[in-house]
Amino acid sequence: MMLLFAGVSALAQPDYSYGIDKRRDDAAFAAFSRRMDAVRRQRPVVALVLSGGGAKGAALVRVIQALDEAEIPIDMVLGTSVGGLIGGLYACGYSGEELETIMRGLDWDSLLSDSYPREFNTLHQKDYQLKYPVSLSFGSDNVDLFSRDRSREESVRGILPGGIVQGQNIRNLFSSLLPGYGGEIDFLRLPIPFVCVATDAVSASPKVWHCGNLIDALRSTMSIPGLFAPLRKDGMILMDGGLIDNFPAAIARKMGADIIIGVDISSPGDSEAPINSLLDIVSHLMDLIGEDSYNEGVAQSDLYIRPDISGYSMLSFDARSIDSLILRGDKAAKEHAAEIQALRQALGRAPRPKNAVSVNTADHAVQISGISFSGVNSVDDGRYLLELLKLGHTVSKADLDRAVYTLKGTSAFESVTYSLIGEKEPFLLQFDCVRAPVHQSGVSFRFDTEENASLLLMLGLNAHRLTGHHLDLTGRLGLRSSLDADYSYRTQSGFSLGTEVLLRRTRNVDFNLDPRQFQADFNHIRGDAYLAMTRWNLADVRLGARIEQFNFTSVLSDQNGPADFKRKHAYASLYAQTRLDSYDIAYFPRSGARYSLGGQWFFADLREERGGFYVLNADFQTAASIGRFTVLPSLAARYISDDVPVLDNFLSVKLPGRTLDQQIAFAGVNSAFRRNRLLSVAGLDLRWQIASKHYVTATGQYLRDAADLRDYLNVHAAGQALGFALEYAYNTYIGPIRADVHWSSLTKSVGVYLGIGFDF
Repeated sequence: MMLLFAGVSALAQPDYSYGIDKRRDDAAFAAFSRRMDAVRRQRPVVALVLSGGGAKGAALVRVIQALDEAEIPIDMVLGTSVGGLIGGLYACGYSGEELETIMRGLDWDSLLSDSYPREFNTLHQKDYQLKYPVSLSFGSDNVDLFSRDRSREESVRGILPGGIVQGQNIRNLFSSLLPGYGGEIDFLRLPIPFVCVATDAVSASPKVWHCGNLIDALRSTMSIPGLFAPLRKDGMILMDGGLIDNFPAAIARKMGADIIIGVDISSPGDSEAPINSLLDIVSHLMDLIGEDSYNEGVAQSDLYIRPDISGYSMLSFDARSIDSLILRGDKAAKEHAAEIQALRQALGRAPRPKNAVSVNTADHAVQISGISFSGVNSVDDGRYLLELLKLGHTVSKADLDRAVYTLKGTSAFESVTYSLIGEKEPFLLQFDCVRAPVHQSGVSFRFDTEENASLLLMLGLNAHRLTGHHLDLTGRLGLRSSLDADYSYRTQSGFSLGTEVLLRRTRNVDFNLDPRQFQADFNHIRGDAYLAMTRWNLADVRLGARIEQFNFTSVLSDQNGPADFKRKHAYASLYAQTRLDSYDIAYFPRSGARYSLGGQWFFADLREERGGFYVLNADFQTAASIGRFTVLPSLAARYISDDVPVLDNFLSVKLPGRTLDQQIAFAGVNSAFRRNRLLSVAGLDLRWQIASKHYVTATGQYLRDAADLRDYLNVHAAGQALGFALEYAYNTYIGPIRADVHWSSLTKSVGVYLGIGFDF
């Protein structure tokens, strides 16, 4: 059952957000200190202060467990960076054991990036990412090139790998762990009062979070420069708190703490701290910049615990390092066990503050009362997205992750975060969407031994709009030059109506008609009108009508007399096609599948009087992995019901459709090799990942063809061939570098293929 769409939040929230205001901070701390007088009449007020340190924060959790086991009453928690993250979760009710489970179970590779599974991309976007390593997105969503409304200035933004992470995934992690804390709240009224510190780059001053949006606070306190983009809020540009106060014990004193337990995982002056990357240098500089406040914080601590974190950096997030750091925290806690017990005895048997139980949506689904969107252009777009998400009345972290990935997969949004707002269930689920620039352009190239150099240029106008007008312009330069214009109108019902015009010029194509060999140049003009289903992120279904013409401008035969190709061919046809791509990785997949299935009825030969004929085609590949080994079986087949030379079945080297759309790749051929009307190629690739980006693949293929099905099924009448290849590939940003040696029983000769770049 679908939930009611709301354009704005239905819950009124008090406004606790504001910029840096030291007087307001001091007043809030003074008021809180007075509230601590009630505790002070029974026992001293105890504060837990946690420093920052990136991955080294794993060492904090066993120390917290030791304090829990000793029943040390914690009256307030203060932290910076990862200390703020762990401290915030502890203040909201997570135990030390639960924090350890969370630290061990996190997918840090995903959290330290804005990545999401490829399967959620639309098929159009997957095709785009298969071809273009260099991409530039531009244009404000308020400027529609197909309308007259150009009142707002366009924005231009480059989207290139290696940039600063926006922090979408880490923020959504906080929201999944802290349902109900997504609105404006007073941190001093949490189950354990909480404060964290960020740095405002505008004023070079600390932003002390004691109220406002808790998720924003946690996101900002660990905005490590060079890794996470800063958080922009209330005129501030907020970065990691470690730049200015990595050990906020002095703030704990202002809040009325009598006893401070400080746990330090920073590394100022640590000569053994590894410096292997730019972020290690940033970490070292942060330690130097904040050294004075750090020293003051250490001096303020009554019980100071510093686990041995030597040899680890702020980015030591691999599972082995996390395990080791947790054990080092455990060792530090045991070394201070006597001091912890002495503190417990000095505090007496006064009860600890009772922690409310926070809900980890990874383990327990929560109820929601409605869904709202910000950053969505219209109520109609909101309804469209609601239907796309298909969320019920209860949601888990897995449901929420799928929803975020689905929204990102539309390519309409640069980032998508969510909050679960309300004091108790059912919560309002709010998605905050940042619109992506609406247009995109891409550049790609490939160089190989078959075509020499090829360059691909693409411009997509309104490519990132959910609905409405879209225009893709693609140009290719090389032996197979082309210009392709594809216009479509996407409706909110999930369909696209479109038209496409392709102009292609192909030169120096080697054809093998066995025994005849010839080389040809030809032009191909094609026009389509189609209806497509665009709502499925995995598959695409297209129905269309097509008119096309082939014009051979040059034919050079190896024998006397002309080749048996007519100079001009023109056809009208109707077609249906469906494609799917669920591969987890575009070029070296470990799981998933790709398939295409189609049929085309040529009802008119526009240059001759002849009856109609049809073509059926299928192509299937899948991948399954065990460790570093991946098995990739494949099957490609095509049948044409009549002999039509320009549309006959052909083989190609390495890439299907290299020079003719109908070509099927077969190891060991080095030209467009014509086969019979019914053709199938079954293959098996065995791939070994010998290092992170290095792959060795052994390929075996079996070809079978015949003029009709009866001969195809007759082992003596059917044509048969074997092909083999051994390939080494290195995966680079600009595309795979490949080298293979191949042989087939068709050519009975050894060939070599070399190539670099993406497939197109």
